[in-house]
Amino acid sequence: MEKIKVQIIEDETLQGFADFNNAEVWLLSDRGSSIPFDERLVVVPELTNSDLPSNIKIPVLMTEIYEKHPNNVVKETVTVPKLDSELRPVLDENGKTLQEEKELELSEMSFEYEVLTRKKENFAMHTYVCDESCIKVVE
Repeated sequence: MEKIKVQIIEDETLQGFADFNNAEVWLLSDRGSSIPFDERLVVVPELTNSDLPSNIKIPVLMTEIYEKHPNNVVKETVTVPKLDSELRPVLDENGKTLQEEKELELSEMSFEYEVLTRKKENFAMHTYVCDESCIKVVE
């Protein structure tokens, strides 16, 4: 199954780098520049107009994209150990585990994506394992 290509541009100043011919292009942030929006941009106004940083907004935007392009269910046949009713491996006369074919339903993304930005660090998360205000740095 062919996947849809999605591009996420961090702000409207990156529209010139977007591949509108081959991708669905989503806008993450409106930085308030004088550059008009390309009418082909997918804009979620409450998110695009938010002052939150990109690393906080991207998971919300990804949720919007997943809602528009839900995962595909794919079936795959795999070989697994045969188990008895108590979930123990079934052995043959030589003590080797018998194998059987099982059909699994797996979830697969229906799209591939890339994020266009001028600063990769805008999408990084920096976390502490305790309350940051409780950390005292000494030199």
